[in-house]
Amino acid sequence: MYFNLQNQKMHHQQQLTSCIALENLGTQSRNSQIVFESSLMRFKPRRVRTVLSTRSLCRRPDFMMESAKGPIQIQFDTPLRLNNQEDGLAYFIFNAEGTESILLLHGGMTGAPEWDLVIPHFSTQYHLIVPDLPLHNNSKNMKLENASLETGMLLRDLIKEAAKGGQAHVVGMSMGAQIGRRLAVQFPDVVKTCFLSGFKRYDTLPLQNYIPYIVAAIETVGSKIPKSWMDEIEHNNSTTTPRDFAHFKKVWNLIMDDGAVKDQPFAARTLVVAASKGPFTNDSTADAKWLALLAQRENSRSMAVQHKRMRHAWVRQDPKLVAEAVICWIESKPLPDGFQPL
Repeated sequence: MYFNLQNQKMHHQQQLTSCIALENLGTQSRNSQIVFESSLMRFKPRRVRTVLSTRSLCRRPDFMMESAKGPIQIQFDTPLRLNNQEDGLAYFIFNAEGTESILLLHGGMTGAPEWDLVIPHFSTQYHLIVPDLPLHNNSKNMKLENASLETGMLLRDLIKEAAKGGQAHVVGMSMGAQIGRRLAVQFPDVVKTCFLSGFKRYDTLPLQNYIPYIVAAIETVGSKIPKSWMDEIEHNNSTTTPRDFAHFKKVWNLIMDDGAVKDQPFAARTLVVAASKGPFTNDSTADAKWLALLAQRENSRSMAVQHKRMRHAWVRQDPKLVAEAVICWIESKPLPDGFQPL
């Protein structure tokens, strides 16, 4: 990789802006740009923007795991274990020196590696806790009598053990959104804010006894759809989560609420996101609005938004946007372009 560097002093400020033209990186990389503002670095891999809007100010460009070949591959090797117990909840830590903790909760039938494309886009100030939720990947053999309630207890203990100051911002996608909301209800003292995407009110659907079969069938069919039809979304297939229906029925108990927390409001400032691009993969905007209204009972700053160009699995579709939106919400700054209030 070769760089052409031009320096220009800004009037009345001791700031340096360097625009770097990248060559020999293929047609996509030729339009890339790296901008230094103050002591921060922003990496823009898609297209050059000559004017930065105020919506860009929430982006934290001081950390990007980038190499000449693209984002550095995040490694999920030997996990840590809650309470250092051999059969404890498995989790991974990234940016160990960060000062603000974020708990990343993955979707069903995947695992912590589902976040591998998102993690490089977080600033080093953010200390990332990424668990394999019970019944998934390295935690797949955990025995839980009440999966719904006990998962919340495990995550509470994880936050108290691993998070800075014993509190964390909770980010949940799909099943992780269900669990993240439940955690905020059960243990509000460990939750700073919530960012929940892909929430679904399964308990309001008809034919309750058949829903797990229907959802499993949809997942199976969806996995056969060509990537070209789904914005080239490709899941991380390196996890060891069993894919059979018997295991899926166990996972289903993680998704469904226990009666003790069902329909309960919660105090954490919460953003509910509906990735509403269809067909087949669009989130429910009605369910997103319902959850936001529930959260607003105890925190008027909670809200729901949709993004019409993102699909349910936008954690794989546009991981950079996921990280940017999370950081904006945590820092109480305007969301990136494309998000519309519901």
